Formats: sequence, C-alpha cells, structure tokens
Amino acid sequence: MSDSTKPRILIVDDRADSIQIIARGLAPEFAAEFALSGKQALTKLATGELPDLILLDVVMPDMDGYEVCRQLKAEPRTRDIPVILITASNDLEDEMSAMLALVADATDFIHKPVNPQVLRQRVRTHVLLRDRERELSRLKAEINQLRAQLAAAKATPVSSDATSPPAPSAA
Repeated sequence: MSDSTKPRILIVDDRADSIQIIARGLAPEFAAEFALSGKQALTKLATGELPDLILLDVVMPDMDGYEVCRQLKAEPRTRDIPVILITASNDLEDEMSAMLALVADATDFIHKPVNPQVLRQRVRTHVLLRDRERELSRLKAEINQLRAQLAAAKATPVSSDATSPPAPSAA
C-alpha cells in the first residue's frame, strides 16, 4: 500500500521521542505526520490537507490537548476528524482524564506508555468508523438528490399532446 492510499494520522506531541514511538506503532499500515505543539497542529490543519485521525497528547506547553481538541471540534473544517487523546495519567487520574476527554469531545483516549497493538486497533476502528460515516453521508446526499429529482418530475405537468390519442388524419 503506497503512502498516498494509507490513512493519514496526525500525531501531536511536544516530545519527538513520543512521536517516533507512536509513528513506529502505526507503521506500516498508516502514514504518520506530526506537529510539535497544539498551535502548530491548528495552523497545519487550517490550511493543509486534513488527516483521517488525530492522536493528541494531553500535556503540552502553551495549549493542552483538551483545548486543542475543543478548538478542532468548534471548527466546521475539522469538527468531524476523530481525535484520540493520549495521556500519561496515573490510576487516580483516569476517571478525570476520561471525563475531560468527553467534555473536549474527543473520540477516545489512550494511556502512555502506548501499547502498539492497542494503538493500531483503536486507530483502525476510528478510521473505519469515519469512512463509514462519510459513505453514509454520501448515500444520504444521493438519496436526497434522487428525491428532489422525483419531486420535480412529479411536479412537471404532462403535456396533453403526449397523453391524448392521435387525432384521425384526414385522408
């Protein structure tokens, strides 16, 4: 599978070593890109091609992952991208991390250190769900277009010439 056909994953973490570990865990099934801060990620997403999923570290300087996620979900361009928050919280903080992830509208969250098999499966699942949502939206739009065409066809009056039997010809 070439990189252009692989699902694209944006990894946002202020630590290059964490990005490398996560990217290795996603290879070779996914094409990984990265940003070293929340601000850099938001700038990249504002103008560039959108990824299929974002893996977002919670603890970063300047802007934490929860705030980045809230901003992503507030923007129409990025609102539908699944975001998985990555946290190094301990057991006592797990409930709070889950609650904050939900409040920020994250799709899921994963604990550090990242288990590569769990990471790949969760990313795979959320990319598949997003693909199915896109297909469902496409099919709904197609159905709505067909309904509109049918309604227009029903509303168009049929010419009386087409429904009347032909008049006898004078011979």
